[in-house]
Amino acid sequence: MTFDEQLTQAFETLTDRLRDDVDREVRRVIDELTAAQAERERIESDARERVARAASQEIASAIATARQQAHDEGREAGKEEGRQRGVEEGRRQGVAEGQRQGLEEGRQQGVEAGLRQGVEEGRQQAADEARGALEAAAAAVAAAQHAARTVDLAASARLAEAVRSIGRGKSLSEILDTLVTCAGREATRAGVWLVRGGGFRSWRAVGFGDAIDHEQRGQSVELSFDGAGVIADAARTNEAASGDGPGAPRFAALPPGRMGFAVPIAMSGQVVAVLYADQGNVAGLGTTNHEPGTTNAEPGTLNPEPSSVVWPDTLEVLTRYAARCLEAVTAFKAARALTERPGESDVHAPGSRDEVNLDEEASARRYARLLVSEIKLYHESAVVEGRRDRDLAKRLGGEIAHARTLYEQRVPPDVRQRADYFHDELVRTLADGDATMLELKA
Repeated sequence: MTFDEQLTQAFETLTDRLRDDVDREVRRVIDELTAAQAERERIESDARERVARAASQEIASAIATARQQAHDEGREAGKEEGRQRGVEEGRRQGVAEGQRQGLEEGRQQGVEAGLRQGVEEGRQQAADEARGALEAAAAAVAAAQHAARTVDLAASARLAEAVRSIGRGKSLSEILDTLVTCAGREATRAGVWLVRGGGFRSWRAVGFGDAIDHEQRGQSVELSFDGAGVIADAARTNEAASGDGPGAPRFAALPPGRMGFAVPIAMSGQVVAVLYADQGNVAGLGTTNHEPGTTNAEPGTLNPEPSSVVWPDTLEVLTRYAARCLEAVTAFKAARALTERPGESDVHAPGSRDEVNLDEEASARRYARLLVSEIKLYHESAVVEGRRDRDLAKRLGGEIAHARTLYEQRVPPDVRQRADYFHDELVRTLADGDATMLELKA
């Protein structure tokens, strides 16, 4: 056998083998595709059966729900119809029973008609008298309501005027004084007490008699925290407080049934003073009427009762407003002092140099008094303790230095060279006239 024949035979053998392999692979693939098709048809059949079962269940559930709903609606309709029939039946029975009772009562009334006729005239006379009494009572009520409306209008007018008066205040002392005056018009006694280290110090009061009333702050009265009653409560809680008897301050000596009322005066969240007022003045206290334009009452006479039953509400409104005015005045003074240039002064009308100097000196004194008064107001407890221990400069050195800076920025240099009004005010107001209290100890 030649080589070509061997090669041809080998090629044919390889071709037959490859054809057999391809045929087997094709049959295997066809078998797998056939099996996959059968499986897919089985899955689709199962899915259709499940969907059919689910649909059947949904339909059955919907039918059951509709049947139950129809049953419930029918039952409710039956109940409503039964209820209406019961109402109608009850109405018919009630009408019948009413007619029967009416006939019986009519028969009895007919029997008693003769007796009633005899007393009818007396009853009519009594009715006429009762009607007259009712008309008189109605007239009295109307008069009382008219009087109450008149009182309310007067109280509203006083409140509006008091707010305007407090708002016109240009200094801390003026605002506090106006608050006391306005409070004295609402209650029979009123006063402002400044918060200090261990208690309170009176600022001004009206209506309490010579032991408490005073027009000058130099005549202040000390009050311990334990004996302050509702004043201490208001200072501690920063809320209005009221009370009578044990709850009233010791100096008030309230008679039974009279209420004391205290409202805190807070600046920047800190209570610096408290307004106290009550209706408790009695004969013998020597109370006076402090309203402008009125004459003082005779010693031993009573002030008239406050004209509004809501005077505590009025006082709380006035006090809260006064506190806001105090904050505004303080902020305005500080802002004006910081924004004015050193040496800046007001423009004066033509006049002599002496008049200009006097105006500048008076302005410097007023500004020094304002700065030092604010130190005392905000740091009352430190002032008291500094006087006691004679170390005001140590306790209030930072506040004094800050106020000194504001003073020097506001007051022209030539005025500061003539006199140190700021130091003089420190000695007079803080040190109570003793300059050694302001010296730094070694």
